[in-house]
Amino acid sequence: MTAAATAGIDLVRFCAGGLTFAVEANKVSAMRAPQEPLPPRLSALLQLPRSAAEEAAPRERLLDFTHPEGTRGLLVDEPVIQCHLPASTLHPLPPLMAARLNLRCVRALACFDSPPNDTLAIVIDAWHLPRPELR
Repeated sequence: MTAAATAGIDLVRFCAGGLTFAVEANKVSAMRAPQEPLPPRLSALLQLPRSAAEEAAPRERLLDFTHPEGTRGLLVDEPVIQCHLPASTLHPLPPLMAARLNLRCVRALACFDSPPNDTLAIVIDAWHLPRPELR
């Protein structure tokens, strides 16, 4: 394998609110089964509507993210997959989308796999996720 073929980024891919997301693997410190008290759901932090799959019988995982202020846990939907993504499949946000987006955590779009099974993922920065509202 050439250096160009291995250039890329290690990501953890998962679902939330019916969408596919990815985050840098080095910002995920652990993955475990959900436990009480339940941490916030990523879909709720991003104000995404609950998907039909979430309403039916969600298979969730608790991801612990490293953060300068300490570890933060968030619930995400399965499948959770660690992978290496070639740099050529990462795409900056289109200018109009970047200008209209209110979420500081969204960094790029990524294409996993190849047609006809390709999946578009939203690459987020775990350090810039919205803070959960206190109840």
